Amino acid sequence: MSEESPFSEERLAELLIKYYSMGLMDNEVQELASYYRQVPEIGLLLQRLDDKELVDEHLTHLDAAETEKNWAITVSQLQAPSVPVKANRSIIRWSLSFAAAVLFIIFISILSKVTKPDKEKDIPAVSSGKGLTPGHEKAVLILSDGQEIELDSTTMGKVVNLEGGRITQTGAGHLDFALVAGSANQGQGNTDSIRYNTLQTPRGGQFSIRLPDGTEVLLNNVTSLYIPVRFTRMGRKVKLEGEAYFDVANNDQQAFSVISKTGGKEQTVNVLGTSFNICAYSDEAIMRTTLVKGKIKITSGNRTEILMPKEQLVISGDSLIHRKGVKMATALAWKEGNFNFSGDSLPGVLRQIARWYDKEVVFLGLLSPHEFESVLPRSPLPDLLDRLSDQNKLFHYALEGNKIFISQ
Repeated sequence: MSEESPFSEERLAELLIKYYSMGLMDNEVQELASYYRQVPEIGLLLQRLDDKELVDEHLTHLDAAETEKNWAITVSQLQAPSVPVKANRSIIRWSLSFAAAVLFIIFISILSKVTKPDKEKDIPAVSSGKGLTPGHEKAVLILSDGQEIELDSTTMGKVVNLEGGRITQTGAGHLDFALVAGSANQGQGNTDSIRYNTLQTPRGGQFSIRLPDGTEVLLNNVTSLYIPVRFTRMGRKVKLEGEAYFDVANNDQQAFSVISKTGGKEQTVNVLGTSFNICAYSDEAIMRTTLVKGKIKITSGNRTEILMPKEQLVISGDSLIHRKGVKMATALAWKEGNFNFSGDSLPGVLRQIARWYDKEVVFLGLLSPHEFESVLPRSPLPDLLDRLSDQNKLFHYALEGNKIFISQ
């Protein structure tokens, strides 16, 4: 457990100056993260100070005789929702100059008058282990009538009776959905009237389910699978939010469809019997569908693509990218307990980590646009972050409570 650093305007100013001039050491990132917990407004300050042209423009106020009065005006402008910035101004060179020191100390002194931490207020203790290890088999089953059932390794053997069927937890992280005789395919053709049972995994959770037709689905964390109470005569159709791997049972008379959406773009994957993976998280800009075996047809808007084994379709905005020769071990790394960071920026990498370890990521300033190219095993969070940081030398981190602080 790390210790809380005593609040000091001068020390905070010193850390900020060093951050912008030469970067911080790991222990200094920890110290800055501690200050962030005491004065959350520092996050706003860092965002505004990353616009060097904006700060360069406001620094001219320091030349005036009434420095504090003019700087108060500067602070109010820095905190405004939007501030016009003149174009074609040169970026200032940051250094440990006296002017910069005065700038930061004046700012922190003014800021602290309003945001000085309340010594009587309890500050949450730093986590001593919760959330530092990757997730486990856990999920929530939400029935069509709104009833919610918690599922984990302690609920093995649980049986949930449904309209026309039952769901049984047959393993630590597995459900079996079976219909009673005579109930299959009796739903109406009008999809607007279809009611759904939902299997939902939380952060750090993973679960699988066998559908009534024999199709196996493995859900990654933060994923929702919407399963109709009954498959209709029009086909076997489910909806997905998040990421899941499908091993579809063959049925020449009844196609299997998966509807997913990311960034306002929707796609429908149609198959008869095949294995594929869909990654469609709402907080990601792209949606990926990867085919392992068989053949699938994907429709998005007015465009249709056919995928063959080892091919992948990436939807990003209005563009559809058809990739061939995809490495299955990389594309399906999550199924084997690994992280796939290939082609991801640092924010993308940290979104994956945040979902698995149930953490909030706080960025202390701007980050490099560098893309990662690695597949790493899930491991205790400090070990994973150490390995990423050592590999790329692109960032420092600090763990404080439920937050991961990231600095260039």
